[in-house]
Amino acid sequence: MASTMLSSFGQQMPESNLYSLNPFTLNPAYAGYNECLEGHISNLSQWTGFDGAPGTSYFTVHSGLPNLNPNMGVGGQIVMDRTDMINRLSAVVSYSYKLDLGNEHLLRLGLSAGMYQVNADATNATVLDNNDAVVLNGINKGTTFSSEFGVHYNYKDIQFGVSIPEIFQRNVNFNIEGLSSEYYLKRNLQVYGSYKYELSDIITLKPNFLFKTVGNGLNQFDINVIGTYNDFVSLGLGYRTHSGLMTQLHIKLKDMYSLGYAYAVPGAGITSYASGSHEIMIGIKLCKKAPKAASSL
Repeated sequence: MASTMLSSFGQQMPESNLYSLNPFTLNPAYAGYNECLEGHISNLSQWTGFDGAPGTSYFTVHSGLPNLNPNMGVGGQIVMDRTDMINRLSAVVSYSYKLDLGNEHLLRLGLSAGMYQVNADATNATVLDNNDAVVLNGINKGTTFSSEFGVHYNYKDIQFGVSIPEIFQRNVNFNIEGLSSEYYLKRNLQVYGSYKYELSDIITLKPNFLFKTVGNGLNQFDINVIGTYNDFVSLGLGYRTHSGLMTQLHIKLKDMYSLGYAYAVPGAGITSYASGSHEIMIGIKLCKKAPKAASSL
């Protein structure tokens, strides 16, 4: 019944295949990492051809604060996560602080806080009872507090980060007469790391990995290798547990604009009735130019 389904909904982590282009989606400590103003917008459509397939859209912006404190960064993120019956919207602001540990070892701490809204629409669900309270109530909405803490470390070309989404584990309560229904925001874990190899003056190779808990007791592990030519075009190949192969293409223009596309093959259980997942990301980076040195006569 729809009431049973609504009462047992648990959180699923938003998905992305282009996090290497925008690590801020993984960790609030990344806010202001490049001391530039960076903005990204992306859309992921999963399991193309499957009715009610999930999709995720991101809008993020973050920047350093060189005029206030060069160790600080701020940002904001809006995420819209869609499935057949459940739509999730989160909007958070982020703050980060950089600690210089010496000898090029840098540690950033980050915190995000904001709102998390869940819309549950069971009006088109297949139910045993058409008078089910959830169905009769139409679209059920609830809002709660959202939070995330992160740590990001880098040394030269090594990067490593850990973040904990929903550190306070709050619930979204739906106001349905005669029925106790909740959506659980469980604490999760994300661990990310990468290393950039300089193969030549114009070719780099960057392997990276991502481990995260994704809800319902499942863990996900990604491993990718991304090759870049002349800091202009990048090609990547990766593998994700419970899914399969992933490919991605990045293009950078004038060190200001970026465009990314990723394709992931569908998991073995849905290949017969759905094709792969497609994601597109557009980004912009605005950096303050260093002042020109005064000419001497």
